[in-house]
Amino acid sequence: MTVDPEDLRLEIYSEFAHTGRALTVDRLAERFSLGQQRVREMLESLHAQRHLVIDDEHRIVMAHPFTSISLGFAVMGAQTL
Repeated sequence: MTVDPEDLRLEIYSEFAHTGRALTVDRLAERFSLGQQRVREMLESLHAQRHLVIDDEHRIVMAHPFTSISLGFAVMGAQTL
């Protein structure tokens, strides 16, 4: 199975929508059977395209409108706040 950054992006958004939390590099690597370096490269690609904001340690900070840090307001879904 070929995995591209779009697959990761969709998984990241789905996780945020269902749990309100960001996936880690380790968890993404596990879910897609990829090496951590490949996941970091894909996160960097998504960051460069402004789909995500990552920090210096490749932690996902934001996947608009979702964030892993408090910005002073919340996004509410049918089952998630």
